[in-house]
Parts: sequence; C-alpha cells; structure tokens
Amino acid sequence: MKCPVCGCKMKSGICPYCNITEAQVLASSNQEGKKAIKEHNRRYVHYTTVLPSDVSRKKLFWLSLLLGWTGAQNFYVGKQGKAWFSAIVSTLVIVFSVLFTISSLNHWVITNILYMIIELLVIPTIVMLFIWLVDIINVITKNFKVPILIQGKENK
Repeated sequence: MKCPVCGCKMKSGICPYCNITEAQVLASSNQEGKKAIKEHNRRYVHYTTVLPSDVSRKKLFWLSLLLGWTGAQNFYVGKQGKAWFSAIVSTLVIVFSVLFTISSLNHWVITNILYMIIELLVIPTIVMLFIWLVDIINVITKNFKVPILIQGKENK
C-alpha cells in the first residue's frame, strides 16, 4: 500500500516518512473528507486510491460509466471542482444544441449566434470528455483517487 500523504511505499504497515499507519488509512472516511473540504479545512485531507468503506466501487464504476459526462462520480466522492466543470459544460452543450436545432428548423435569425456559442464550447467539451474517459479508466484500473480524512491526524 502507498501512503496517501507522501506516496512512498508503506513498510510493515507504517509510512517511514509520515508515520501514517495502514490502519489509519483503512479507517479513514470519504464523508469526513468531503465535510472537511466543504469547511475549507483541507490540511488533513489526502487523496488515495484505497477506497474507504463509505465508497462503493460498483457505484463509482456505474456512475462514471453512465453519468460521467455530468460529473456524477466526482460529486459522489466530493471532487467538487471537476464535478461542477463537467456538469456546467454538459448542460451548456445540451441547451445550446437543442436551441440550435430548433432555430435551424424554424429558420431563426439567431442560428448563427448559437452556432458561434457551440463553437466556443468545443474545447471545454473535449476537456470534459477527456476527464470522463480518464475517470472511467482510473476506476477500472483502481487508480481513481478519493479524498479522505486521516483519522487521528485532524486534531494534531
């Protein structure tokens, strides 16, 4: 197991650099990590590929596969920045695509404006789709990082 704090390999269940134990990592909580992030107390929040007991690998997989373009898997684990980026970009793409389709069918004058807006959304959409693909691959290969709060370290 790798230490979520420094990334080095734990020897005998303890990190030689951080003194984090394997038991502390396994007892850590994603819910507490999300709570600490919301309270802007990121000092003891660390990201690990070892999923805590309050995160289901199956649920994470299905959220990333089916709803990953909306950022659902990132909302689930508390990665708010990536989640909101994906949600906003996907919503804008859907809204402006529908408006463009309706305006094209009705020969509205604003079709060119909507087309320009859709062109501006191409790069953010590609970034969002790339994030989605990487998240799916990371969930499958067990490299998806989840924020956790290391128990016993938050009060020191």
